[in-house]
Amino acid sequence: MRLVAIALLGASCSLVRAHYPAPLAAGTEHHRVAVAPGVELQLERYPAAAPVAGRRPVLLLHGIITNGRNFDVDERHSMARWLAARGFDTWVLSLRGTGASTTPAWNFDFDTFANEDIPAAIAYVRQATGAAALDVVGHSMGGLLVYAVLARGKALIATAVTLGAPERLGWLGVGGKFAPFVAVAGARLPWIPMRSLGALYLPIAGVFDGPVERVLTNYGNVEPAAWQRFTAVGMDDLSPALVGSFSRWLETGAFDGDDGFDYRAALAHCDRPVLVVAGKADAMAPVRSVLGGYRALGSKDKAFRIVGVENGASADYGHMDLLIADHADRDVFPLVERWLLAHEARGL
Repeated sequence: MRLVAIALLGASCSLVRAHYPAPLAAGTEHHRVAVAPGVELQLERYPAAAPVAGRRPVLLLHGIITNGRNFDVDERHSMARWLAARGFDTWVLSLRGTGASTTPAWNFDFDTFANEDIPAAIAYVRQATGAAALDVVGHSMGGLLVYAVLARGKALIATAVTLGAPERLGWLGVGGKFAPFVAVAGARLPWIPMRSLGALYLPIAGVFDGPVERVLTNYGNVEPAAWQRFTAVGMDDLSPALVGSFSRWLETGAFDGDDGFDYRAALAHCDRPVLVVAGKADAMAPVRSVLGGYRALGSKDKAFRIVGVENGASADYGHMDLLIADHADRDVFPLVERWLLAHEARGL
């Protein structure tokens, strides 16, 4: 009965989402990465408008309850298109169970992403482009995945950028208070239908400063139309096991793997250049929680930036603002570009 209810909810919500079209950019390539039986990852490639010899490809990693469309909500709100227009061969991954990626079972967690999906995507892009290594940009959980992959040292990442990645989960803002409730609800479901719930919320998304907006944005910094398109195409379903990973970190204060591997401790041995970016008004990943990742990194080549008025931005940035704010193309994207350019000649 629960499966039937979820299916009916999804079907009705698909009709709602159809009123918020946001097509991908013309010329976007669609790639499939086989990881395991029944598991195929969707990779969208945004070819560089003017390729630069020797420049590494860039892989963009989305956060929790989202998919790769975070990086390409529409023509105006798109880090993927912005980077491609500036000569970067840009690839956007949707992790298993999100976007057009497939999964036969919803038993995957954070370690599944870090140990299987990310390495498979990096290997695919390297083979497709001939690149020795990639540059990687991760937002929110995507940034935590960057840390995890760097900590284990198994994937060829040349340089990285994390955006709003709360390495210290115990220091989460108001968003962290919802995790235990989601975990309890998710334990009773085969998966958590956030995509369908988001579609129900669509008609009022961004219209007023509601609880969802307060957690995920600095209200007024993201135009309602962009927020609605993000909700329509960028919000996605959730694995109960993935919520379990985050719940464990919230309870213990740790940042570790299922096997006990201490990601935080291992980051002390990371020698890759990493830029860590935080939103001044981020209620989901407050500045101090993001700063934890910067401090854990042992790299001598690292930097920490806060996106806020006091540092020259047009506004104090919230969580999703870092990707889809009205002026993210002036306040955030150039930070990423400058970091990548400054390190593009540096190899492994």
